[in-house]
Amino acid sequence: MSLFLYAYNEDLLARAAERCLHHAAAECPDLTRVVVLVADGLAAGALRAQIGAHAHAQGHPALLGLRILTLRDWIEGGSPDTDPPLSDPARQLLLVDALRQHSGLFGEDDPWRIADSLLELFDELTLHRAELPEAEPDLAERLAKGYRISGPLPTALSREAHIVHRLWRAWQEQTAALRRPDPGTHYLHKLHRQHAPHADEPFYILVGLQAHTRAERDWIAARLHAERAEWLVHGNPVPAHTLADRALHDILTLSTTHVLPSDTTHPTFLDSVYPCEQADLRSRAAALACASADSPVRGKLGTLAADSAEQEARAIDLQVRRWLLAGKQRIGIVTEDRRLARRVRALLERAGIVLQDAGGWALSTTSAAACVERWLQSVEEDFAHQPLLDFLKSACACADATRHHPA
Repeated sequence: MSLFLYAYNEDLLARAAERCLHHAAAECPDLTRVVVLVADGLAAGALRAQIGAHAHAQGHPALLGLRILTLRDWIEGGSPDTDPPLSDPARQLLLVDALRQHSGLFGEDDPWRIADSLLELFDELTLHRAELPEAEPDLAERLAKGYRISGPLPTALSREAHIVHRLWRAWQEQTAALRRPDPGTHYLHKLHRQHAPHADEPFYILVGLQAHTRAERDWIAARLHAERAEWLVHGNPVPAHTLADRALHDILTLSTTHVLPSDTTHPTFLDSVYPCEQADLRSRAAALACASADSPVRGKLGTLAADSAEQEARAIDLQVRRWLLAGKQRIGIVTEDRRLARRVRALLERAGIVLQDAGGWALSTTSAAACVERWLQSVEEDFAHQPLLDFLKSACACADATRHHPA
């Protein structure tokens, strides 16, 4: 019954590699009896490298049976499907059909774009086992409580409640008529069937905060209490510092918590930057200066005031090149601005520096997407002249053909 709590400045992947090899020490280099479950599949490559490096240092140049995947991937592949879920294209088609039957809700808006957003919402409702009230006024009342709104609901919120309530009911009726579960329901059923630990199950090393729903927390708790798992997470043992800490506090009761001794200067600095109280930045900086004579991030953190997005992108490009010349290999760029990310990627790739773009290039913003959309529209409209001409004018259509322009 172990939950290992590490400070935010600790390398969680390195600690996970150590715990993995610790539990497989008797059978190393065979790791088939240990499964590492990560919060994000993107961490698998880095964690595999960490485990390989630790194993090599212990005299094992190669490893067998190493499995690193997400909890959902592990559960989905755990038992054969007797009731396969609806595929994503099938779900989208069903919802688009429902939207067209309720065309008055969205007017001329694109039903395919709306379907994508609604499916995300429906998945959240399903995974959290949300039960919408039978009557729309009851849903509006629940929303008012959730948003802490006193008095009548704003018109926009009332309209959204009406739309969600109506379409959620239609969606439930359609999936019930097909007798095929949606992926979220299918996942919950599998979690329920695999809830009790079995004697032949492997030992689990869980890395990161990955129990987003009650069903997932129950599955993890069953293995923690059966001493078939360890959970390694970042966080503070005392809640209320950050949103992540409050989420962590909700799961601390699942197991015996081991708080690992570590340097506290970095968490103190982060708590000063992102406080839960409303103190101004100057006051927080002065308090931190009094508590610590030397800045814990000296030489590790800097700021830049850019006059434009282009200057910001070129500054990032320059800094990444400097780090590479200095021999640094693990470099990450974190931004919520997709336009900035694309510009930085273009600048770096122009210099021969390839990035692993976790966000990816959105197809909907490319000329290729416009070409595909016009072709589908041509087929749908029996090759009407306007979408067909738009398709033929695209540089992506018949790219190798010679284009003749009249004089």
